[in-house]
Amino acid sequence: MAGRWRCGTLQHVGLRGRESEQVVIASLLEGVRGFRSGVLVLRGQPGVGKSALLEDAQGRATGMLVLRAVGVESEAEFAFAGIHIISPRLLPLLTESGSFSIITSYLRLAGIGEKITGFRADEYSWRDLGTPESLSQARAEFA
Repeated sequence: MAGRWRCGTLQHVGLRGRESEQVVIASLLEGVRGFRSGVLVLRGQPGVGKSALLEDAQGRATGMLVLRAVGVESEAEFAFAGIHIISPRLLPLLTESGSFSIITSYLRLAGIGEKITGFRADEYSWRDLGTPESLSQARAEFA
């Protein structure tokens, strides 16, 4: 098993009782290093250690660009609250902080001459895959 731990060894990590999850995370990171994609869903009640596992994964991801996003529970009801891909060129120009309307930011940036583009996707559908049941249904529909 020693070959599976090129991302870092468990002995150097301060998490206890999370070895099985750490094995999965280390395997996913090794896959990324081998140019293979993967997905991990962490679910659980507040305080069970999801953030600690993510911190551990970030520590193991040496040499990788790690992007983090934080969901705000009060915005869970907003339609399309997180479906935006923003050019890295624009990120330094986003001066807003906290929760804000990205539309207002786009208008401000357009007002100073920045090019804001969009992609109309009428022939595509959006599906919230927040539950195992809806994921199974989507797999069946798109198979």
